[in-house]
Amino acid sequence: MQLGIEQVIQPLLAFTGDYTSASRGKNSLFERRSSYEQAFKDKKARHILFVHTLSKAIQARKIELSQKQVNNNLVTIEEKQINLFRNLTFKSFLIAVTGKYLEVIIEKKTDLSQIEFTTEASNINNKSINDLVALWLPIVTTVLAFVGNVIDKDLSELLSEENALESISSRVVTSIYVSQATNPNPVFTSFKSFVCPKG
Repeated sequence: MQLGIEQVIQPLLAFTGDYTSASRGKNSLFERRSSYEQAFKDKKARHILFVHTLSKAIQARKIELSQKQVNNNLVTIEEKQINLFRNLTFKSFLIAVTGKYLEVIIEKKTDLSQIEFTTEASNINNKSINDLVALWLPIVTTVLAFVGNVIDKDLSELLSEENALESISSRVVTSIYVSQATNPNPVFTSFKSFVCPKG
């Protein structure tokens, strides 16, 4: 599998929390040496694959919601979710929040610059890109629901706040932790078996 760096630079920046830089145009990111190094320095192929498939899963969930909207099948909670995607920064923000709560799902300390799929899961003979996206989808669906629920003000206003990521992610992490502690989700258990938390 070959991924062009232009496909992955924005998700890689967002994943480690820099969703603001990730939302800039790709060309400006390549012109900024600091952004390029932040995204790619010491990153392994399996980590890049991990983050790329997360980004694709978010896009897939957005498409699912858009299709439901076209067919007038959105429930109220999903209407709020699809509306969040109208803000161009939201996808990068959602990737950043996902990075913040992975420890709760994996139940181990993680290194967000190194976390990756296992050797077996990353092998194209075992899992295709679409298979890996499918692994992410329940995770993405869950975090999107929690994020949509805790955002209680205008998204543009929220994202302009200095501590927006910490504020939202801490509430999401707590909610998911409590949910997992009281009623473990088998999908999360399955997901963590495919992940190396520290690369």
